[in-house]
Amino acid sequence: MTVEEPLPRSRHLTVLSAAIPAQQRAWLDLWMRWPEREPAAHPGYLAALASPDERPMCAVLDLGDGGIIYPFQMRDIDLAAGLSGGYRDITGPVFGYTGAFKWNTGDDIADTFWSEFAVWARQERIVSSFVRLSLFEHDLLAFDGRVRVVQPNVVRDLQHPEDVLWRDMDQKVRKNVRRARDEGVVIVSDTNWEHLDAFVQIYLSTMERRNAAPRYRFALGFFGELLSAVPDSVQLYLARVGSTFISAELILTSTHHAYSFLGGTLDDAFPLRPNDLLKYEIILALREQGLTDFVLGGGPQPGDGIFRYKRSFAPGGVVDFKVGEKIFDSEVYGALVRHRAALSETQGSPWTPSPEFFPAYRAG
Repeated sequence: MTVEEPLPRSRHLTVLSAAIPAQQRAWLDLWMRWPEREPAAHPGYLAALASPDERPMCAVLDLGDGGIIYPFQMRDIDLAAGLSGGYRDITGPVFGYTGAFKWNTGDDIADTFWSEFAVWARQERIVSSFVRLSLFEHDLLAFDGRVRVVQPNVVRDLQHPEDVLWRDMDQKVRKNVRRARDEGVVIVSDTNWEHLDAFVQIYLSTMERRNAAPRYRFALGFFGELLSAVPDSVQLYLARVGSTFISAELILTSTHHAYSFLGGTLDDAFPLRPNDLLKYEIILALREQGLTDFVLGGGPQPGDGIFRYKRSFAPGGVVDFKVGEKIFDSEVYGALVRHRAALSETQGSPWTPSPEFFPAYRAG
C-alpha cells in the first residue's frame, strides 16, 4: 500500500514515506489539518531524528474532517539469522511520544486501521513494531498489541492561576527559585534563536558529563534542521548570570501540550540553582500561551533522582508511561532471538532475552 503518489481521501489506510516528495506533502497536509499537530508526528521531526538506518514513515487514514496519523521509523534487520533477508521492523522516534493519533473519529475505525496496517506489515516483511505511547490516551487509537507500563512520568497541569502553581510545587523548588533570583539568575525566552550556539554548547557539555551515547550528542546542524522543519513547535529558554548563559532548555509544543525536550546546565552553575528557576519560568510562559499541559517526562530508571526532581514541580502529576509492542511474524521473530543467543554464545557471553526490552533480538 506504499504509493508513489498520495491516494484520494478514503477510509483505507495509506503508508507514506518522508523520502518521497509527493508522499511527504500528503503527510504534511494531513498534519496541518490535524487540530493538535503534535510535533513528534511531523515528517520533518522524524527526519531530523532519524539515524542512518531509519526511514521516516507514516500510516494515515484521511477522512477529510478527521483521520488517523501513525508516525514511525522503519529499519532493516541486518542480523544474519539464516533467513532469506529483507526483513524490517518499526519503532517510534528516539525522542517523543507517539502512537496512532486520532481526531474527529471514534474507535469504531480501529479494526479497519489495524487490520489494514497488518496487511501492509506482512507485505513489507515487518517482523515487529515498538512505540512509546502518548501520555494523552484520549488522543490515541487503542494500540493493537501488547501495552506495557514502563515507568512513571510527570505532567504539569498548567490550567491554574500562578499562585496555585507556585504552592503546588515542592518547598525545595520554591526555595531554589528564590535562591536563583537572589544570585542574579535571569531567564531569557529566545524567540529569535540568537543564542542557539550557547544552547548547543551547554547541551553538549551536559551530554559529555553524563557520558551519553553518541546518538544523543546532536551537533548544531541537527538543531538547524529541526527548527527548519517545525519552527512553530520549538521554543528556546536560557538562564544567564550577567552575560554568561549557564542553563538552557528546548521545549516542543503542540496546540495544547508542551514537552521538555533537550537541555542542560554547566557544571559550575549548579550552586546557583538556575534549572529550578528556568523550569518555573517556562511553566509560567507556557501557561500564558494557553497551553494546558507540560510533559516533564521521567528518568532513566523508575523513581530515580531525575524523576524525583521532575515530580517536585508537579507532585500530583504522576502518570503511567506506556509502550506498545507488536509481533507481526512470530516465526521470524523467534528465529532472530535464537540467532542472537547463538551469536552471543560463540562470542563467549551467554545471553537470554529480557522481558523488559523489545524487540528482544535488538537487545545489547
